[in-house]
Amino acid sequence: MGSRSDSAGLVMAKPLRIIIVGSGLTGAVTSLLCRQAMGARNHEITIWDKAGGTGSRMSTSRDPSNPSNSADLGAQYITATHHYASKHKRFYDELIGAGVLTVFQGSAKGMRVQPDSVSYVTPMGVSSIVNYFLKQSGVTPKINHHAE
Repeated sequence: MGSRSDSAGLVMAKPLRIIIVGSGLTGAVTSLLCRQAMGARNHEITIWDKAGGTGSRMSTSRDPSNPSNSADLGAQYITATHHYASKHKRFYDELIGAGVLTVFQGSAKGMRVQPDSVSYVTPMGVSSIVNYFLKQSGVTPKINHHAE
């Protein structure tokens, strides 16, 4: 009852409707992983966020009179241990290849250098990480949306 056959006679499940609550990094990556796992099938993915924009704690504020002036309101830099970076290598490689992440060559006040780790910065602002994954997933979040 919940399935149909395509032209080749293969049984396909009924399209899924998936709701992800929150458009921060976890919501953005989850939407991408869902889209990749489901392939080109006609499943609906929706992201709800109560805030006025995406990114959650990974947001970038821009000067309205000069958008090239920006400030990251969340992470100033991202530090990944060798273990973590190797476990999530696919994501780091993708972000570096797209120019979203670059290795941090300097130092920052209060920065704790950890052995066996690499720090990264985001040339387009830390919100670019979330925006990159949202774009790759093809999902446009519904902002200012409260679950009731």
